[in-house]
Amino acid sequence: MPENFYSIIIPCYNESERLAQEVFYNFVEKHPEVDIFFANDGSSDDTKLVLERLCSQHSQLFLLDYPENQGKGEVIRQSAKHIVEKERKEYQWIGFLDADLATPLEEMMRLLDSQSMEIQLLMGTRFARMGSEIQRKWYRHYPGRIIATIISLLLGLAVYDTQCGAKWIRRGFIESDFEEPFITPWLFDVEMIKRLVKKNGVVSAKKQILEIPLNTWVEMGGSKITLLDFLKTPIELVKIYFHYR
Repeated sequence: MPENFYSIIIPCYNESERLAQEVFYNFVEKHPEVDIFFANDGSSDDTKLVLERLCSQHSQLFLLDYPENQGKGEVIRQSAKHIVEKERKEYQWIGFLDADLATPLEEMMRLLDSQSMEIQLLMGTRFARMGSEIQRKWYRHYPGRIIATIISLLLGLAVYDTQCGAKWIRRGFIESDFEEPFITPWLFDVEMIKRLVKKNGVVSAKKQILEIPLNTWVEMGGSKITLLDFLKTPIELVKIYFHYR
């Protein structure tokens, strides 16, 4: 049996057509140390039924069902709290990953190669470079770089990519800093980092957060983020600034 256990949260909102079921089966067969928790965020399609069938086929797949839509950040927060408080296994790290698997599951596991006692947050980063396969639409990439620069100024940290949907969080960080709900639905990643900075200071936070360039990230269709969400980003960042200062 493995000595260390890990869990991955997959937030799901109307994902019945995009869930690659065989990929999840094959992954957990290969990784007995990893459990996957699918968090159904009040889906209005057949996502819950698909997940019930999926999870009934393997002991490492679990369904957390939330009848009302809460947004990605809140459903991840509540799921992470459930995992550390209610589950019997002592998961050292709790990760989250988008249901479309733009970041492959094996890439997610590769991030754990960089874990250390000091690190509290491991973050996948979409950094296009020779030898990698990072496929992102230009009209998302360039505005994203502008927003990333603003976020770095807000945090006081040179963070390259807060919004990549592949992260690992150390159990202790969840136990101490996930009590309060996030105030934004999509920029919760920024809030999570801001909480760490506010608690431990910029100098310590720099040592506790590690960004790791992904080797593979392929943008999928069907994103739940709308143009309106994007346009509201500056307002959400201002809210975060005043809430956590």
